[in-house]
Amino acid sequence: MEGFSTIAALLTRLTHLDIPFEWFEERKLSFWKIIELLTIAPLLNFPLEGEGFTIYNDASNVGLGCIFVQCGGVTDYP
Repeated sequence: MEGFSTIAALLTRLTHLDIPFEWFEERKLSFWKIIELLTIAPLLNFPLEGEGFTIYNDASNVGLGCIFVQCGGVTDYP
């Protein structure tokens, strides 16, 4: 999911002990954007039985991501 770590960074900071828990508008918007991104197609799909997977990963200073992608037809399905 492109840009996820940037969107989640405001919420991730709340897990640090030295950061006070303050719920302001930017954090609320970040939270709802994450909910939206996690629930839209084609993010959620059932795997095709008997087909292989490819693993993609990426890392930055604020996050790490990894997905299993299955090639199927015209589109790759995460």
